[in-house]
Amino acid sequence: MLTFLPDNLLEYTDKMSMAAGLEVRVPYLDHTIVELSFCIPYEHKLRNGVGKWILREAFADFLPSRIQKRKKKGFNAPLAAWMKRYLDRYFEAQMTKDTVTKDAIFNWAYINRLRTEHQSGANDNSYELFSLIMFNHWYHRYFA
Repeated sequence: MLTFLPDNLLEYTDKMSMAAGLEVRVPYLDHTIVELSFCIPYEHKLRNGVGKWILREAFADFLPSRIQKRKKKGFNAPLAAWMKRYLDRYFEAQMTKDTVTKDAIFNWAYINRLRTEHQSGANDNSYELFSLIMFNHWYHRYFA
């Protein structure tokens, strides 16, 4: 509540929504609702291992059971699509076989396998590939 919400979730949501031209509202962050939530005993918030108990009960008549029972789903950037359309070009420009094997940090054959699997749709390797891009950029900025 004091760090992760304002310094991570809200900040990144704000930045990403502005970048995409979206207007985002956080309805449960009204100060009266937040203050009320601090007064509610814990056993009313979590029941039988199910979180958000009060919300689930309040909206039980409005939402189908399948919606109420589904797992939490985050709002993530479409990294897999970005990697296929745009970010894969980074490997061609910045992570060629010569630059990668020169420092002997990465296994070029493995990187190419990840890229091929991702581009073909066989696997979603977007997080692994994005991590390689970020590490490569950091390494060359500070060590190479």
